[in-house]
Amino acid sequence: MHMKGHLLVFLVLAVLTSGILAQVRGKHRGLFVAGCNLAHGVNWMLQLDATGNPATLRTGGGNPAAPWRSWGNVYGMTMDADNRTVIVPGILGSSLNPLVFTYLRYDPMNKAVVGTIWQGISDASNLTSWSNITLNSDGDVVTIDNARMPDVFAEYDVFSSTWRHGTLPVHPGWHGIGIGAGVGGCEWDEFRGGIHHATWNSSLVVPGFLFHTSHDYSATRTLSRVQTPSNITLRFGGTLLDDSDWASSGYDQINTTRSSFFLRSKGGGGPWQMVNLNAGTVAWDVTHEKYSAPGQGLWVANWFPRGVHHIDANTNTVTVVHTGTAASMPGDAYEVLPLYDRDLGSRRTGRATWSLFVNPGAGSHAGKNFVVVASLAPPRPGLKLPDGRDLFIGFDSLTALSSAGSIPPFLVGNIGTLDVQGVGMGRIDLTLLGRGANGTVIHFCGVILDSAAPNGVAWVLDPHAFVIDVMP
Repeated sequence: MHMKGHLLVFLVLAVLTSGILAQVRGKHRGLFVAGCNLAHGVNWMLQLDATGNPATLRTGGGNPAAPWRSWGNVYGMTMDADNRTVIVPGILGSSLNPLVFTYLRYDPMNKAVVGTIWQGISDASNLTSWSNITLNSDGDVVTIDNARMPDVFAEYDVFSSTWRHGTLPVHPGWHGIGIGAGVGGCEWDEFRGGIHHATWNSSLVVPGFLFHTSHDYSATRTLSRVQTPSNITLRFGGTLLDDSDWASSGYDQINTTRSSFFLRSKGGGGPWQMVNLNAGTVAWDVTHEKYSAPGQGLWVANWFPRGVHHIDANTNTVTVVHTGTAASMPGDAYEVLPLYDRDLGSRRTGRATWSLFVNPGAGSHAGKNFVVVASLAPPRPGLKLPDGRDLFIGFDSLTALSSAGSIPPFLVGNIGTLDVQGVGMGRIDLTLLGRGANGTVIHFCGVILDSAAPNGVAWVLDPHAFVIDVMP
């Protein structure tokens, strides 16, 4: 197939695909698990390779080789926009006052910290605490600062090396001391842009709510709520599934026959559904697996007993991925991040320009051709391939234009060949468009081509919602 094939050829190719090639439910290219051990003041990270072999990385505790000395919880990681390194929040020092926060880059290939995105003292102008972190379509780190009253969005602009903040709404049921450690699930919505986030119920926050906030934090909508008995504790907010459902883990403190469960809000709204998991266990945060993989699945860090599980969200089947030990998981486990899960991403390079990264992960498809298409139409339900994979893209004139090649100067390099590291890079330039289209969402999706793969498609890229935000 010629790389600049017509849209019709592209669609026929996708529909005929029958090979999955590792894009299956419950399979991964590596998992990164983080937690802490409050008893010893030692944070730790566990990296599982694609076959499940573990490598434990410790920090603090007097270890001079540790990348940072830390006593706080390590969780809220995310892959960077180019899908090469993991962005990990950390606390420098051990019980310093004020605290020194940092965003570090961790290289899973070399199992080492390779750089710092930002480092600063905890204060009102930057960051006083964090919940989960995510990246917006500018490639900026966004979190919820849950130690303020009221809580705020805190966004670190990587391009300008500055912070900006957006206020979260005050909602009935939240108490005057701030939502505090009860806000989580901060996740960029790859289907419509903006940020999904949630509260988890506790003695301070009852009931739990699910929200969607616009990319510029100017508007927040309540999607759903869950009222649970006082013995039920919901965890860190949850994650977005591929059909727009939201899932959150929980723990029943009294009825141990259903100790761990996850809640699911259909379509991101309406009533929540409780699904029992393993009795006598305590599960923490849940993370979605690849959107284009057949079906829906979740990765979950198990606090007690220690371990990593996979949940099939269609059948509610729980599979043990890793059984932790005091050596491999020396404390509480908070979150599981599937490595190389951001195979399509963007990062601001100027007031109206962005890089568009295509990286299916770890150099696995180096030298192969790729096609990335754009659309202004909603990406769901998209195209269901016969093998179960999903190509989340709407179809309009922009789709036809972009599938045939570049659209200079607006979009170039969206069709090409992955380099020796398995990375392709396009460019978005909206200088001529100006600020009149700000807030418009461009939906990107694509495939990696390989003549040796069944019917020519080796990999389906996850959707990426790019929100136009041209600076003054």
